[in-house]
Amino acid sequence: MDDRDMVRMDDREMVQEVNAQFYRALEQLSIEEMEEVWLHDASVKCIHPGWTALSGWEAIWESWVGIFEHTKMMTVDLADVEVTVEGDVAWVACVENITSVSERGMSGGQAVATNIFYRTGEGWKLVHHHASPVPAAEGQGPAPEGGEGE
Repeated sequence: MDDRDMVRMDDREMVQEVNAQFYRALEQLSIEEMEEVWLHDASVKCIHPGWTALSGWEAIWESWVGIFEHTKMMTVDLADVEVTVEGDVAWVACVENITSVSERGMSGGQAVATNIFYRTGEGWKLVHHHASPVPAAEGQGPAPEGGEGE
């Protein structure tokens, strides 16, 4: 393993940690934690499952505030996590198994997600989150075993 491989491994670990921080913010329903993860810039994008694309930190911040205000509890179990780092850009592809409780009751589902990070002077920051719901296969229940959704 050469020095570039070691740097990539360190970057992968840092990206994995920021990605984990993103999901902790979701589970803790913490806007403060979410603010730490994201780049506060007009270029950032977010696509929640079933939503249209949001552009800019302000719109994304408002979406998280609304989600957190109307959610009583959320758990997110990740599967099939893949981390790739190329220079100052990294992406994480994963499956989100989400269970949430809101004013409307308990819901669950599964989404495939991509989180894109950019290296800044303050570390790796999330610049793009895209989660798409996984439809239940015909003739099956709501989601595969352990697959409660967002």
